[in-house]
Amino acid sequence: MDHFLALWAATSFIPSIFFLTISLFLLCTAIPISTFIVTTVRYRVSLRAHLRTTSKSSSLLPPTIPYLIPILGSALSFLAPYPGVFWRKLFATHPRETGACTLQLGGQTTHVLFDQTAVSAFFKARGLERDRFNIQLTSNGLGANIHDVHKFWGQGETRREAREKQEAIVQRYIMRTDRVTELSDTFLQTIRRELHDTGKDRNEACDVGIATWIRSRMFTASVRTLMGDRLFDVYPEIVDDWSGYDEAIMSLFCGIPRFIIPDKYAARAKILHGLTRYHRAAWDECKGMIPEPDGVSWEPLYGSRYNRARQLYYQEQEMSVQGKAAMDGGTMFGLASNPPPAVGWALIHIFNPKGDSTLYPRLMQELSSAQKDDSSLDCRLLFGLPLLQSVLHEVLRLYADTLVVRDMHEDLTLPLGGGKKHIFLPNSTTVMAPSWVAQHDESWAKEGVPADRFYAERFLKKDSDSGKETFSLADSNGRFFPFGGGRDICPGRVFAKQIMMIGIATVLVEFQINPLCFINSEGQGCNEFPQFGREYAGAGVVRLDGDLKVRLERPKR
Repeated sequence: MDHFLALWAATSFIPSIFFLTISLFLLCTAIPISTFIVTTVRYRVSLRAHLRTTSKSSSLLPPTIPYLIPILGSALSFLAPYPGVFWRKLFATHPRETGACTLQLGGQTTHVLFDQTAVSAFFKARGLERDRFNIQLTSNGLGANIHDVHKFWGQGETRREAREKQEAIVQRYIMRTDRVTELSDTFLQTIRRELHDTGKDRNEACDVGIATWIRSRMFTASVRTLMGDRLFDVYPEIVDDWSGYDEAIMSLFCGIPRFIIPDKYAARAKILHGLTRYHRAAWDECKGMIPEPDGVSWEPLYGSRYNRARQLYYQEQEMSVQGKAAMDGGTMFGLASNPPPAVGWALIHIFNPKGDSTLYPRLMQELSSAQKDDSSLDCRLLFGLPLLQSVLHEVLRLYADTLVVRDMHEDLTLPLGGGKKHIFLPNSTTVMAPSWVAQHDESWAKEGVPADRFYAERFLKKDSDSGKETFSLADSNGRFFPFGGGRDICPGRVFAKQIMMIGIATVLVEFQINPLCFINSEGQGCNEFPQFGREYAGAGVVRLDGDLKVRLERPKR
């Protein structure tokens, strides 16, 4: 009897387990289905109101894009590491004429702006801040401990003072014309030395993937210019370690746990360990007396005036050596992760076997006007060359992916469509202006060349009387912002643009270049122009997946 009672007791649970499983399944299915229905209905009502409204006086909330999972919202699709894919899918169903939409991203209500008028007004608006972003970047992304984070950015009443000190350093040492000129001249000398190591016999030709080849040289030259030579003596592995750190930052910034991406955490740890080693060595060598930034323009231990001023700021804030290393990693990330791929994209377009065959000779003719008697470049003339500027800005338009994100602490109303309509953005939400959307808008089409294709002359304007072409950024406010916008626009943008122009120009004048074939990420020949590398939205200039193999030779002079 006991045996049958035990069997009955065991089998009696089977219907219960079955119905429990079915119930859980239906519940898990019902939540996303009902969420999607509710958010879709809400979206349709809001969208209809937006499309019908013509009154300047009324202000509507942007339509919220439908989603399946509460709280999480559109976060998973937004974080997919494929440049431009999220926006392409969004605008396959959402009309761009609304000028804005709202996304639920992990519980954060985020308003996305893609109307030129709204973005321009957003950049000028007051009462916006990115303190939350700064803290997340330096703690999650760069790996600084929270004590150093608060020391660097300030906390409470000291936050404004810390910001003013940082802004003073930027204005004095990296924005002033004479200071930027010093940096650019130093970079020109440094990149020439780096390129001189290619084919040590000047008559020796070598075959390289042009973007891969220039990347390490641009990285080394820019970091030496900013931070000095001693860093490379103490930490010679930095060139090899950098690519892993560069690829890890955005994943770390998003807060993805260590057990999911242990290799990313390891890559950052390598860089931080090396930079910490350098900081200790430099501190011992200068005996705690960092050279004054108003002394020589550059010295080997700490490099530029700007870097020395930052080191003195770290010291004043009493940051730990690990905190200094983390913040230097962030400075290097901003400087060294964007110019190298931008120069790579530019060179591939210039030598594209399927592209405009006249572009290379026209650039060489233009560059001849900026060369001195010894064939070196005069930076002051170089930076004014219209075709070179247009090529660079077209590369930044196509390949720079920047998210300008600000938190709001008061309500904000922005104009749309030249002021014909307005949108209302409530307090305690986030506003985002994605450069990818603005810079790939079809309004960029020119002379029959669509917005998604490279066109070297897109930023040139011809004078109707003289026929002379000049570089122009006319009507680009609110639709071209590769370096961000507003008060927190990238402080090093002028220097960054200048070293990109120097990088492109120096390669062109130092070598004779013959394109051979496109190659894929494994180095094998192919017929396809390089694609976008895997990248999270907002990571800066998109990396390449593939390259152009070329033959480099020194010109006979």
